[in-house]
Amino acid sequence: MIDHEAVAKRYRDQAEEFRVKSEMMRDESARRQYLKIADAFDGLADNEDMLALKNKYPSIGSQIHSGECGAPSSRPTNPSPPASSG
Repeated sequence: MIDHEAVAKRYRDQAEEFRVKSEMMRDESARRQYLKIADAFDGLADNEDMLALKNKYPSIGSQIHSGECGAPSSRPTNPSPPASSG
């Protein structure tokens, strides 16, 4: 059986690595791409979290899938890039 919690943690760690790397990018386009990749890893982690919950609590699995449970996302949000003046 897959350890969805461990997979989610690995994805969140990878997302954080891309956020750190994005801070090193001088090119704004490259920085945004790294942040998009980080967001994608966070999305994968969210999916793994849902699978872990479904396995742990099968009776609420359908509520989680449909968004009825109202659980807040643990996903960090990336700030919007500053508006360029020009």
